[in-house]
Amino acid sequence: MPLAPPPGEAQTDFGEVVVEIAGTRVKAALAVMSLPYSDVFFVSAFPRECTETFQAAHDNSFEFFGGVPTKFAYDNTTVAVKKVLEGPNRELTTEFLRLESHFLFTHRFCRVVRGNEKGHVESLVGYHRRNFLVPVPSFESFAELNAYLARRCENELDRTLRGYAEPKRTRLETDRAAMLPIPKTTFESRKVSYARANSLSLVRFDRNDYSVPTAYAHSHVVVIGGVETVKIVAEGHLVATHARSWERAQTFYEPVHYLALLERKPGALDAARPLEDWQLPACFWPFEPGN
Repeated sequence: MPLAPPPGEAQTDFGEVVVEIAGTRVKAALAVMSLPYSDVFFVSAFPRECTETFQAAHDNSFEFFGGVPTKFAYDNTTVAVKKVLEGPNRELTTEFLRLESHFLFTHRFCRVVRGNEKGHVESLVGYHRRNFLVPVPSFESFAELNAYLARRCENELDRTLRGYAEPKRTRLETDRAAMLPIPKTTFESRKVSYARANSLSLVRFDRNDYSVPTAYAHSHVVVIGGVETVKIVAEGHLVATHARSWERAQTFYEPVHYLALLERKPGALDAARPLEDWQLPACFWPFEPGN
């Protein structure tokens, strides 16, 4: 059926692509946000699709579009949908509702196994894989990859679609006029989970372990996982911040977290795992004889 999509509405989808990051070939999640009226799209890549990257993909696309689409079409991703109910009804996740209530857009979920109901964006995942990411590109980081993708999306604005007299950039202005304004308050893309620090002062999040000060061993904590950082809160205070790892079964120590314990157990100094490869300032180096 030929369609005439209204200005200001959007569709979104995730797909997989192969890229090289810091010399390692990996599968990445490619998030595509499209505006069917103007055919403008924004693409971003992440280590995988999850709550925090789903949110970040939206937030980044709003900055590129210059506004917030009034309605999004989705498939039934578990990031947004807890349970598919009768007809168009869905039980939604807390984090999707937080995203939606912050930006004030509405949603439409496709019928199960009916991705064609958001057909505009469905074809764009393959389009970007073939046109932006072949042959397999190499980048030092996901930040560098996303800067490249943003430039390619910007260049696409000067294209004129068959059957139209004006380029996409001009049609985007009509989309923007129908969009919602971007809120002045910043949205935090993150996943919150509850955990307990073990006897080694380690907290598990997303299959990795992160340290907290030894005073919080055996304590209940709140973990706030973002795209780039993991923050750990105990007793209402931020007690640890680590760089986010997207690998599995890794352990990350902050040596300072264990210094209080070493005061009571100095015999562990030579074999303390958290202190391995700790790069201290030169003033801590031992004095050489005669100096």
